[in-house]
Amino acid sequence: MYALIFEPAFMKKAKKVDILLISPLLRQFFPPETLLDDFNKKFDIPYGLLSIASYLKSQGYSVAIEAFDYRAHKMGFVRGNDLRKLETKIISDIMSEYDTKVVGIGCYTIQYPGTLRVLKQLKRIKPQIKTVLGGPHVTFLDREALAEADNLVDFVVRGEGEYTVKDLLDFILKRAGHKKLEDIKGLSYRDATTGYIKNPDQAFVDLATLPGLNYDFLAKEYIQNANLHIIRSRGCRQNCKFCVSPGMYRRTIRYRPTEQIRKEINFLVTEYGIAELGIFDEVINADKVNFEKLCAVMGNAHRVHGVNFWVQTRADMVGDATLKLMKESGVITIAFGAESGSDKVLAEVSKHLTYKKIHDAVARASEHGLKVFTFWIFGLPSATKADEEKTLKGIREILKYNLIRPELAIFVPYPGTYFHKNMESSRIVITNPNYEEWGRLNSAMVFKHPYMTNEEVLRFYQEGQRVVSEATYGI
Repeated sequence: MYALIFEPAFMKKAKKVDILLISPLLRQFFPPETLLDDFNKKFDIPYGLLSIASYLKSQGYSVAIEAFDYRAHKMGFVRGNDLRKLETKIISDIMSEYDTKVVGIGCYTIQYPGTLRVLKQLKRIKPQIKTVLGGPHVTFLDREALAEADNLVDFVVRGEGEYTVKDLLDFILKRAGHKKLEDIKGLSYRDATTGYIKNPDQAFVDLATLPGLNYDFLAKEYIQNANLHIIRSRGCRQNCKFCVSPGMYRRTIRYRPTEQIRKEINFLVTEYGIAELGIFDEVINADKVNFEKLCAVMGNAHRVHGVNFWVQTRADMVGDATLKLMKESGVITIAFGAESGSDKVLAEVSKHLTYKKIHDAVARASEHGLKVFTFWIFGLPSATKADEEKTLKGIREILKYNLIRPELAIFVPYPGTYFHKNMESSRIVITNPNYEEWGRLNSAMVFKHPYMTNEEVLRFYQEGQRVVSEATYGI
């Protein structure tokens, strides 16, 4: 017997919307012992979809968002139950609840197989429905997505989606003055002649033209039990070879208006009682003027409402004055991407840091009373056993400071990264093509390492987990 208990869908008239946006299952793929949430919450907000929905509504379209993780929670899902049956039930329910001609799905690499299962069922229930895929995975593998069997994917939106989805919706729903399909930038699709059309890239979105995020698309319980971040900027100027950002944003940064950030923080605090927020910048102080404006906003929210903040930056960008300003502005946690304890590996992945700079930044942040969160990656393509020993040594040294439990991961060559684009020269041979095991926190090898056996990489990773498990932390 299937363990989930489902209530039959209420017999009511389906809600008509111009587009239904779906965030497929994500959390259910992570084992609980390695799922280290920023604030120990149950859910993640699909910020990309939320931004697209908010923009479309401002342009006069009716939109709904369905996050499958939240649906699973509402249905009494217990980890270990059959995800396939869960997906089937969720799709069946939402297709009876909504009347729409267009479904858009945003997915990360780990969600891609589940997305295809969702699309297959969608097309079976409603063959004429138009399906649109977006997200980092299909941005770089758009041809592969469009080539899936049974024509499951009608359109792929590459890169940022607000402008492209709006133009595509204009076309599908025949809004007056709509663009021709071939003129919609950032769009890939099939045609009868060539089988694959890739329109020119969309220009980067001017973030000042977007409305503030409309949280009314999400249930209050969902928001109050989610990891909440303020997405203040898009992009990063660094070129780390394991990261998708250089491919997605071409090493640029754009910022949302500071006043919009202030309003969003105040709204989340007053409407939902949020006491802690992450500021989701790759490098929060990449731009000094914008950083100081943000600190003024955070500081006011901290003094007036008692809000605390979580931020991320680079280890070579945190002098005493910066850390003092962060602390005064309500920052209680700072995160650094350490990645490796080996200077050789750090150089070969274009981190442009040394282990000493990482160590010193952690020590300095701790001296200023900040909790410190660090990220480490085992199995980077150039790492040898000697390099991994240095990483273990570095983790042990840094554990003596004022830490939140570090996050350890096994390297995955995600689409869009330097390593994925240059697998042959990087000596990467994929051995596990099942994308559902390509999670950032999964403890599995998906490629044949050039210098170590898979078992050796896993042993180093497991030893790292043992070391951090035996330590004590500030929270």
